[in-house]
Amino acid sequence: MKIAEVHIYGYGKLENIHFNLERLQVFYGENEAGKSTIMSFIHSILFGFPTKQQSEPRYEPKYSSKYGGKLVCMFKKEGKVTIERLKGKATGDVTVTFEDGRVEGEKTLEKLLGNVDQQTYSAIFSFNLEGLQNIHRLKEEELNRYLFSAGAAGTDRLFQMETSWKKEMDTLFKKAGRKPTINKMLVELKQLEKEIKNTKEKNDQYTYLLNERKSMLKALEKADNDKEQYQNVHSSLVFLMENWELLEEYHTDSAKLASLQKKDFPVNGLERLNELKRESRVLEAYLETLLEKQELIQRKLDIHKQDSHLPEPIGQLQQYLDQQPLFIKWQDQIIDHEREIQQVTDKQKDIIRELGLGINVNDVPEIDTSLIVSEKINRFIDRKLTLENSKQVLMTSLETEKKELHKTEKQCEEIESQLLSEEEYKVLQQSVKQQSSVSSIRQQLDWTEQQIKSTNRNRHKKPSMSIGMPVAAILLLCMIAWGIIETNWLLSGLALSVFSFIVWNGYVNKSNRKQGDAHLVQLEKAADELRSKLTNEGKHSSSLQEQEEKLNKQVELRNNWKQLIIHLEQQQEKLQRIMKEKADMNVELEKVETEIETIRENLLLPTEFEWRWMKEAFHKIKELIGLFEKRERYLEEKNHLQEKVTNFQRKIEKSLLPLNISFVTVEEALIKLKSFLQEVEKKKMILERLSEEAEPLKVEIRQKETEKRKLVQEMEKLFKSAQATDEEEFRKIAEEAREREVLVQRQRMMNTQINRDIYNLYKTFSTKQDVEKAKKETERSLEAVLSTIKNNQKRLAEIKYELSILEEGNQHAETLHKFEEKKAELKELALQWSKYSMAQHVFQKTIHHYKETKLPQLIELSERNFYQLTDGKYNRVILQGEEMIEVEEAEGTRYKAIELSQGTKEQLYLAIRLALVQSFTETHPFPIIIDDGVVNFDLYRTEAFGKVIRKLEASNQIILLTCHSHVRDQFSKGEVVLMKKLTSKVANV
Repeated sequence: MKIAEVHIYGYGKLENIHFNLERLQVFYGENEAGKSTIMSFIHSILFGFPTKQQSEPRYEPKYSSKYGGKLVCMFKKEGKVTIERLKGKATGDVTVTFEDGRVEGEKTLEKLLGNVDQQTYSAIFSFNLEGLQNIHRLKEEELNRYLFSAGAAGTDRLFQMETSWKKEMDTLFKKAGRKPTINKMLVELKQLEKEIKNTKEKNDQYTYLLNERKSMLKALEKADNDKEQYQNVHSSLVFLMENWELLEEYHTDSAKLASLQKKDFPVNGLERLNELKRESRVLEAYLETLLEKQELIQRKLDIHKQDSHLPEPIGQLQQYLDQQPLFIKWQDQIIDHEREIQQVTDKQKDIIRELGLGINVNDVPEIDTSLIVSEKINRFIDRKLTLENSKQVLMTSLETEKKELHKTEKQCEEIESQLLSEEEYKVLQQSVKQQSSVSSIRQQLDWTEQQIKSTNRNRHKKPSMSIGMPVAAILLLCMIAWGIIETNWLLSGLALSVFSFIVWNGYVNKSNRKQGDAHLVQLEKAADELRSKLTNEGKHSSSLQEQEEKLNKQVELRNNWKQLIIHLEQQQEKLQRIMKEKADMNVELEKVETEIETIRENLLLPTEFEWRWMKEAFHKIKELIGLFEKRERYLEEKNHLQEKVTNFQRKIEKSLLPLNISFVTVEEALIKLKSFLQEVEKKKMILERLSEEAEPLKVEIRQKETEKRKLVQEMEKLFKSAQATDEEEFRKIAEEAREREVLVQRQRMMNTQINRDIYNLYKTFSTKQDVEKAKKETERSLEAVLSTIKNNQKRLAEIKYELSILEEGNQHAETLHKFEEKKAELKELALQWSKYSMAQHVFQKTIHHYKETKLPQLIELSERNFYQLTDGKYNRVILQGEEMIEVEEAEGTRYKAIELSQGTKEQLYLAIRLALVQSFTETHPFPIIIDDGVVNFDLYRTEAFGKVIRKLEASNQIILLTCHSHVRDQFSKGEVVLMKKLTSKVANV
């Protein structure tokens, strides 16, 4: 992603401002020039305006009502995208416009930004030195946590969440804690457990009574069940004794009913059979009457069918009558086609006459009017027009160049008339050279005379110095002698040194004086020679200025003449080139005219036909061919219609022969045929009436026959339902069914008084005395059970009384209940604590994985950046467990980060930050925004920072905000935007 343009409508003090950004852009300006405002503006457009609940300033414009702006960005896949955000909802209303005109909203912007939020962007790509002021105090684990936080979410939200988990865990439980909830509850549970043990000893009797009550309740329940069972058996035996005779009768009828074979017999089977036989006899008599009536009508139909026989189907004859309008239409169409053919023929003759074609109409299709011919005509006509126009332009150029050549020749002649001959030019050059040498000799003479005067002045100054030298030498000799006499070697040595210097200086001055005298002689000799030359040269020289002006004029004329000669040669070459182009163009024209003549012959056009009209002529010939095809089509359709008329006439004539009707014309024949068909229609109506009478009769006969078959089927079905083969067997089965029905009805009546259980009980006894005996035994068992129930109820009442006495002191139950409640509550709290513990464990494991995989790569990139930022002084960044960050020099000396200077600390921080950016470049190549990141860098390390930034420029756009001129000077003028300090209002930039 690259931000190409920044348009600020209104943001803070910035209004109506537009910037074009490069891959590396530096914003330079004083404090309050708006640099940080630009940084905030970019954040706001990409991620939304800060809300009033956030701590960041909203930068609402002070002097304008328009709040917002837009960024023009370049994306690798989407191309140019314009992101505009204006005042609207809390974070503003955003529109995303693509190059193809598509307009999207906030969700599309989030996808373009890879779902990265503002906090993530600010933590990784947009920063200043306040982001990590205490970088030197970080340890390996802390740095890993910081980098993980920035890389994972862009903020410390995950670590805040982890802190909240730890806080919640500490609130719930600590190993040696007393105040946490679980710790308190464990103490309470231990106390309750002691109370339960104390009350349990006092409640042993209570537990015994509870168990006994439970067993007594079970015994009572069993006794009640036995009681109910014996009572039911006794009631059944009493009922059995009272209804013994009824049960005997029921048993006899059941045995007789079982002996009868059970067959399904239809309900009212005999009545249904008798009714079917009666209906069958009536139906047979009516059917005989209908058949006699049908035979009479059939005889009448046979007589009339013989009279209405035709040699040809009546439908075919009627079809001929129906085709009469079509026959008339065919005749009209033939007339129309003859008229169209004549019109087309006349139009063909007009086109042939207009084009002057010497051909017959039938020869027209032989002319080639294909697309190839059309393309050739267009191509060669257009080529000829182009060549004609080019030839005209070329002729104009030729005339122009000839005039220019004549003009240049005239100018050459004028200059040649002003030029000196070669001998005169050489004499002039020699004269000017001679005059120049006189001037040079005069200058040399002046310089030599000045040197002579200077040397004489120096010789007059030196004698004053040489007079004092002998006096000083004598004094120094005296001091040397006195020092030797007095054995003052220091004074003697010092005087000897000075004396030696004076002697050496005198020698040097003497030597220089001799050399100066020799030099003065040489200078005077040179001056005499120069005066002699000047006298000799002056005799032969004239005015130098006049000679130089004349020579310069000749030089200028010669130069102009040479330029004109070159121009003349160029004009001649250009003229020859134009002549050659003209000749080539004439050849090309001849070829094109030959091709056009060939096309004219192929189109059968006359030789004198103008070539400019050939396109129109081609379309006319094509139209002529179309008319020929149209005429042929009309002729074909006319012949086809004529054939239809002839065939119809033959069919009419042929169909009238069997009918003995004479044929004169088609119209007369159709009239006679129509009368004949009317007569046939009358006979047909009589046949139809008889058929109408016969048809209902047939339907009714079929209906009665069907009814007869149905009656037979009903009787067969009735026999089959009773499993009988004939009527006699059916009647026998009906008698057995009637007897069985009587027994069944009587048993149904008994079933209302006797149920199945009683009947089953009856079958277990042989006689009524056996029932009486069983009844007495049941009564004895019932009395024993009632006695047991009475004793158990008495004991149960005693137990309840004893329990009520013990339950007056219910301390054990309350303590036990309270213990269980606390235990359940502790279980819930322990589950809650385990959730926080598991989340913290997973989070720590994720951080550890990040440390093992990502942190080494980040450290390696940090070392590389730190090495470049410190100009190779430090080559390693070291993290060792709980130790603080250390750095290592190229020589191997290590320093803790706290021992580094402020500038080096900031360089270390910047190296780590840039490493983090580099690790995200492949997935999120966002612009990097650095606000005064090199405040404490010296000149050399500022240059190193510039080199590092240059390397990042290939993968990320760099936007640097600074107020320091030495930082600005590291970049070219095209990369720097100068910002003026904002006052009350900001003008357009």
